[in-house]
Amino acid sequence: HHMQLNGYIAVLAINSLVSALVLGRIVTKRGIMTSNSFRSKEQLKDIVRFTFFAWLASILSAFMWQRMEIYFIQRFLSSLDVAFFSIAISLSTLITQPIGLLSSAIRPYFSVNHNTLAGTVRQENIYCFLTKISAWLTFFFCFIIAAQSRFFVSLVYGEAYLPAWQVVAIVVAGSSFGTIASVGSSLVLGYGKSKFIALSSMIGAALAIGVGFMIIPVFGIIGASISRVIIQILMIGLGTVYIYIYLKVPFPFTSYFKSMFLSLLIATMFYLLCKNAHQILVILYCLISFLLYILLSHLVKVFSQEDYMYVKTALKAKGIIRSRKNKELI
Repeated sequence: HHMQLNGYIAVLAINSLVSALVLGRIVTKRGIMTSNSFRSKEQLKDIVRFTFFAWLASILSAFMWQRMEIYFIQRFLSSLDVAFFSIAISLSTLITQPIGLLSSAIRPYFSVNHNTLAGTVRQENIYCFLTKISAWLTFFFCFIIAAQSRFFVSLVYGEAYLPAWQVVAIVVAGSSFGTIASVGSSLVLGYGKSKFIALSSMIGAALAIGVGFMIIPVFGIIGASISRVIIQILMIGLGTVYIYIYLKVPFPFTSYFKSMFLSLLIATMFYLLCKNAHQILVILYCLISFLLYILLSHLVKVFSQEDYMYVKTALKAKGIIRSRKNKELI
């Protein structure tokens, strides 16, 4: 098994190396990146510095949020605990990854628009909107899955992994706070501040290592799960403070906390309703809960009229809806 694993890693490494060499050859041969491609040596240095810190941040983030606890759990606990923790991470990633990909897609927009006053105002509005919609979606789905983690673990992985439900509940509920980090990271990288992302990732990695040596051997997998959530919230808080104070970009606190408390309320009701319910009823209650969530969010005004205009504009741009003048509203 070890030989197979080493071979698999070697193939991945060779594939990445060959791809990098081929891409480098294409870039240099076609003159895409030459000494004349940059306005000055300072610009080239800035690009290299930004790339290095962005790369370092991504490496640290991958280890910190997906690998660090696994290593210590494997070292101090059992392989079964590794499986349970991996299930929790997989389910949380399933919910948060689409939002993370969306945030990454908007990164070039942040980069282009922050040099002008009008562009800065636009990107601040986009940042607030993406933070609102990210929090609104992930709070609901994370809290719902956490509330019925027994059902979802059994549904996806089977009865054999049902003991993982507590770990899943903690990790998935905690990951709901992580979506604003994705949007915030895209904004910070768009401003060219990749150094801050790398430094904050180092702090998070140091905390995760400390937890690995001090918490996991004593408190086990539950301690690892709770520590992960606490570190995640601390790092998100640090990033949000940096954006709010240093970059002077407003944060939608009111909408954020409205989404959180509404999701908690509905998830609690969902948990009480589904305590002894049949599987089909659980799915039905989940759909009803989401409809109720939409209604309550509208009543308490989680989103502003400007937010609805962003959605309408995006749908028109994609051709999903057309002007009423053509009587072709879809």
